[in-house]
Amino acid sequence: SDLGYVPPREDFAYFLNLANSAAQETGGGAGAQIGQDGRKFTSSKHLNDLIGFNREEGCMQMQESDADSESWVCYIDTEDASLVIDAGGTYGGPWVLREQAGKFQKLTVFVKGDVIIRNSSGYSSDAAAIAVDVGNFLSLVVLGNMDIEPNVGLAMPNPYSGATLSSQTGQCWEGHSATVAGYSRPSNVATQNSAAGVTEGIFIVDGNLDIKSRESGVNCAAETDKRYIHQGSMVVWGHAEMKRDFSNRERGCVDDAFGIYNNRVPAETFIYRPDLVVNIPSWMRRNTVYMYQE
Repeated sequence: SDLGYVPPREDFAYFLNLANSAAQETGGGAGAQIGQDGRKFTSSKHLNDLIGFNREEGCMQMQESDADSESWVCYIDTEDASLVIDAGGTYGGPWVLREQAGKFQKLTVFVKGDVIIRNSSGYSSDAAAIAVDVGNFLSLVVLGNMDIEPNVGLAMPNPYSGATLSSQTGQCWEGHSATVAGYSRPSNVATQNSAAGVTEGIFIVDGNLDIKSRESGVNCAAETDKRYIHQGSMVVWGHAEMKRDFSNRERGCVDDAFGIYNNRVPAETFIYRPDLVVNIPSWMRRNTVYMYQE
């Protein structure tokens, strides 16, 4: 194949420079910088005003062509630690972005460091760590790695719930020589397929993405990996590892009823959100034509 134009790698520095250029062109002046030389912009809002969680970083308002929207850029320097976003609310989070005072919010957060997304509420909690209401926009640009811990996701329903095992011989589930009286395969898989995301937005990761799996401590009769669902887009410039697995055999479980889900439901799901593309902030847009020829 022949590419008429090869687009550049659009990493953390690319988007930061794009934001800085836009800031200078739209009233920030020649010295307008985001997160450089120790300077951080403060404006009429802090990050906690936008996402509903206590983060004191100042956010700079950018010029926005959409009259019904406000556009913000924030910068977080983790100072060699990690930014934790917690669906359970214990360590930092969840982040929720929604309309404010009749204006849709367009938020871009630059993170100098690693990001850890977790759910401190445990396996039974399906809480979202990052939620973006339709009409709003969130991009998370990370200079570092992103880890998504095992408790982030949707708990899978127990295949044995309400079932009674008889002594008759038959093959009901893989690895089981038994008949399940009055039991049918899970009917709530359709609900799982249409579920909301536990993370939402456009994520750009300069390092590696690791969607972690439960390795031990599983209640074989009641638990397995949670299903991870992201609504939006992910760009990873390093390695992306997706480790979720509904089978418990590698976790030392002889009874592997949950393994049937591997044939019916994806353990990781990425759902395209066209509204996020439509609502990209003005400063992030560009008119470029790519030509592809085979």
